[in-house]
Amino acid sequence: MAMSIMNNSATAMTLGELNKNIRNVGKQITKFSSGQRLNGAADDASGYAISEKMRVQLRGLDQDIENVQTGSSLLKVAAGGIDDIVSELRSLKELSINAANDHNSDLDRETLQKEFEQRKADIEDIASTTNYNGKILLDGRYGNNSFSRVIEEEEEEERPRISDKYPEPFTEEKTGVTEPTAPVTNVSAGDYNITSDGVYVLQAGYKGKISIADGAKNVEIRQADSATLNDVYIDGPASGKANLWLDGLNIANNQDKSFILFHGNDNVLSLKGDNSIVATQATQTPKKAIINIGGGLTVEGTGSLKIEKAYNPYGAYIGTDSDEKGQADLTINSGTFYMRAGTPYGGGGMGAMIGAGSAASMGNITINGGDFDLYNTGGSACIGSGSQGSKAGNLTIKNATIKAVTDDAACIGSGHGGGIIGNIAIENSNIDVQDKVVFVMSKESDIINGGDGAGIGSGGSGSSAGDITVKNSVISAISNWGAGIGTGYSSSAGNIKVTDVIGRISSARGENIGKGYNGTITSKYVDPPIPDSGDAKDMIKKRSKVLIEGKGEPLIIHTGTKANQNLHVFINDMRPAALGIDAAAVTTRDKATKSLKVLDDALDYALGEATTVGSYISRLDYTKENLTTANENTQASESTIRDADMAKEMTGYTKSNILAQAAQSMLAQANHNTSDVLNLLQT
Repeated sequence: MAMSIMNNSATAMTLGELNKNIRNVGKQITKFSSGQRLNGAADDASGYAISEKMRVQLRGLDQDIENVQTGSSLLKVAAGGIDDIVSELRSLKELSINAANDHNSDLDRETLQKEFEQRKADIEDIASTTNYNGKILLDGRYGNNSFSRVIEEEEEEERPRISDKYPEPFTEEKTGVTEPTAPVTNVSAGDYNITSDGVYVLQAGYKGKISIADGAKNVEIRQADSATLNDVYIDGPASGKANLWLDGLNIANNQDKSFILFHGNDNVLSLKGDNSIVATQATQTPKKAIINIGGGLTVEGTGSLKIEKAYNPYGAYIGTDSDEKGQADLTINSGTFYMRAGTPYGGGGMGAMIGAGSAASMGNITINGGDFDLYNTGGSACIGSGSQGSKAGNLTIKNATIKAVTDDAACIGSGHGGGIIGNIAIENSNIDVQDKVVFVMSKESDIINGGDGAGIGSGGSGSSAGDITVKNSVISAISNWGAGIGTGYSSSAGNIKVTDVIGRISSARGENIGKGYNGTITSKYVDPPIPDSGDAKDMIKKRSKVLIEGKGEPLIIHTGTKANQNLHVFINDMRPAALGIDAAAVTTRDKATKSLKVLDDALDYALGEATTVGSYISRLDYTKENLTTANENTQASESTIRDADMAKEMTGYTKSNILAQAAQSMLAQANHNTSDVLNLLQT
């Protein structure tokens, strides 16, 4: 290596290393003094950025934990207020029980009423003043947007008619047919052919078949006096479109033939006066319908129709013959109908009273009005389908009053043993149906084990019904093995929806609404719930809905580091009006007894709210635990990135310090090498 004095490269290199080692020693000293591996972005740019984000999250988690703690304290204040209200309600119930006892005089009850009112005032005060940091908690301002409570009062009274519930008059459905008034023709004896429009009067003792030709569409048939006429049969126009009027007929038929046989479509039967048909057929299994609807029939009028059969009918009263297959529709707009089948010991009907005969099929049945009193002792529906696979389409009833009793079929719906009915819809009607034992043999067990069908729905033993909808009606529906509304024994139905109905619906062995014993349904919805009265009296559950509207602004407890991480807390109104106890009183024994039910409902409401608030508190406790765990783990992760490993840093410091000292020594040696040039000059 050349010797020079102008440039000493060894010195320069040694000085650079010395300075680097001194800088490293300085960094190590900074880490020791701060305890952090990262003291700025220059130490580790990406690690520094990650660490700073974690520090922001740690600050947020610390605040979240504080939020949860204060939120829990707020809710505990609300829970304390609700507990005080529950305590007051217990005292109110105690006062009501006391006042319900007749050992109290009227003066005693007045004294009890004073305390009763004071406790209600206490509830008002608690609900109106319970607050946290100035926020009133129990007055409903943090309740749901809107909610309703059903207040029930049970009273024994005469069952209301539908006209009481819906006072507005119904729009009566009418076909608009015109009653024939002339000419008037007397019919005295034998079979008779009607070939022109007019009024035909059956004379005393008349017997025979009356055939109406296609040219005679508007015909009225009446009789000269009220004496019974035997074996009178009417055959409608072959092409249909009949406009037939019955006025005060009294008929007894002994043959298995239809009293009226319609043909074709668009037939109309109008009733005037009181009409009676008694079927006393010699055969015990008559298969013909009393009134066969042909290809389609509408029945209406201001008169009545009474039909009775002495033997087990397989054909319908108004509908189809036994085994008749078709799609004819039946519509009844108005009229009064009284029908009876068999006797309790003489056999019942296998064909529906109004609908399809046994093993028959037909189209839809629509009842737009009328008054019906039907009693069937067999396996067919009063209105709907018969037994043995009988099938009818959809059944629609509105604006009608119906009283019906049957045994193994549904009173309104499908028959026993595979009977089928489509969808059932009942609206604005007064229905009283009982599915019970009406046909007994000789064994005592037969008296117990009947009533397989539903009151409204499907019959027993494999029968079916479509969807069942009942609304805006007064309903009494009782069954033994079937549901009040739903399926019969071992039968099926679709969706069941019952809304705005009052009355008594019950089943001895099945569900009141839904499944009969061993039955199946798709779904059910009942609003409001209809409890059974529990006895044979007309106990009506009167319901009134109180709608209480809140502001819909829940308390928000922020529980996370993101904008949407929060708990919405709803606390409903706890004032007496919301509890439903505003009108409660104990001034009389009767009022005290009624107040017990009101207070039970209020307690259920208050305890439900206490449970809700308690669940919020429990949720916040779990949230706090989760936030604490997240805080600890985030802090541990941030420590891994940022904190200094003191042992490791000490090793680095020692290394850098030794290297600095060595560089310093080597710098001194490099500087000494320059002085060697002087030795050469001296020689």
